[in-house]
Amino acid sequence: MLATVSLPERATAAKPIIFFIFSVAPCMKPGVDDEFTFLETGIKPALFTSIADPKYDSTYAYQGGGRGLSLERIAALETFVQGDLRPDLTLIFDLPVEVGLARASARGRLDRFELEGRTFFDAVRSAFLKRAEADPARYVRVDAAQPLAQVQQSLDALLPRLLELARG
Repeated sequence: MLATVSLPERATAAKPIIFFIFSVAPCMKPGVDDEFTFLETGIKPALFTSIADPKYDSTYAYQGGGRGLSLERIAALETFVQGDLRPDLTLIFDLPVEVGLARASARGRLDRFELEGRTFFDAVRSAFLKRAEADPARYVRVDAAQPLAQVQQSLDALLPRLLELARG
């Protein structure tokens, strides 16, 4: 059973497919040896009808957009692992790349993604926005460049929609 994977930064930069494959294997529940069984016996039964892990949206953006991994490969593995399970709604907290990098720097020590260059983050943001444009019913763009109170108001305005999705 794979619980966590720690790859050297050079491995993820040189071989995005390696990072992608390992990112598909989340921490499993005890006694479950594969992600499909984990998904079928752990995730699906406990899942809100309307809320699912948007990990694959991030994979398309970071590994596909940022690292250039084939979107077709990501889609094939996503379908193999998840079947037709997809989130009903994905929130994209969007802001200009320079604002995001400044906020990350202000927090202190940067993680391996935050150390990537501007080109990487432009590609990641573009990939998220392309996914939102391709499926506007599933994605909501939240302007995260606003002050926190306004972002919270935007989220408050989404609550009726989230409750409706949860009710089915």
